[in-house]
Amino acid sequence: MKSIHFKTLEGALGCLLPLICGIAVFVLFMAMIMQGGTGIGVLQGAFYGFVLGLVATIVVNVIFYPVNRAIMARRLKKGGDNIDRLACWHDPRTGIASYVASSGIVTGDETYYWGGVYMTLEGVRLEQKPSGLVLVISLGRQMTGRSTHYFNVEVPVPEGKEEEAQAVARQMLEDNSLVEP
Repeated sequence: MKSIHFKTLEGALGCLLPLICGIAVFVLFMAMIMQGGTGIGVLQGAFYGFVLGLVATIVVNVIFYPVNRAIMARRLKKGGDNIDRLACWHDPRTGIASYVASSGIVTGDETYYWGGVYMTLEGVRLEQKPSGLVLVISLGRQMTGRSTHYFNVEVPVPEGKEEEAQAVARQMLEDNSLVEP
């Protein structure tokens, strides 16, 4: 069975709704013009198109992405042959369970996936902390405006899993076409 890659799934689902809304706006606008609408009729069609676009944006941001994130988190936790999970760790020092894939991570109650419109993977590295080894995943989240918010997610690596963590970091870098530091 072929692996479901989060980036591919997010891209496919994320493009479908705006495409449908764009076609609906075009059809509404063309219907107004074809009915001989001029002036007010065309403006009314443009207004309906604007309202439809606004509603679509709200639906995507308020409903679609949180539901999509929950579905992806459940699939990553469940695992199996149809998911690109690289590691499943439970760190007894912190009590945190982490599920790591090339394009997403669930650690504790937090879910992150990247490669779509809203988040990008900037880097992956291992760091030795006083509490033990951690896998540091650097992400960039697209915010409103022109700036991007950068932050790190630290995943505790259980004792004895150091070599597996190195392999996971290399695989994540390779799968996301990032250069190893």
